[in-house]
Amino acid sequence: MKLDVWPVAVPGQGNLSLLMGLLLIVGSSLSGGQPPPFKRFSSTECLLTHLAIHNKTGEVYVGAVNWIFKLSSNLTKLRNHMTGPVVDNEKCYPPPSVQSCPHDLAQTPNVNKLLLIDYAQNRLIACGSTSQG
Repeated sequence: MKLDVWPVAVPGQGNLSLLMGLLLIVGSSLSGGQPPPFKRFSSTECLLTHLAIHNKTGEVYVGAVNWIFKLSSNLTKLRNHMTGPVVDNEKCYPPPSVQSCPHDLAQTPNVNKLLLIDYAQNRLIACGSTSQG
């Protein structure tokens, strides 16, 4: 049997806070206390792809295939926005909604590839795979 050896925090060497943290964790385990459960968000209807966290409110924006979700800081779903599928063809530029396209159009899933929080304008900017991004 192989044992992994880890360095031990020694008071006086700048590791006192690490030692105290370890003692708190061990102490709560020994006293029967359990760490708080992990918070989760999952969606059975789509594949999650990206996320962005608002640095002031803690709100979480999750990009997915055809959806964007807005969650509270404790991961409760606040709202969602459908971004696809849309009628598209990758050969069409500009997108069919702007100018007619000679190519066959089909319902196309929109993979949300970028989520950017614009703090100055208080908005979320999203970029997906349809309509040439």
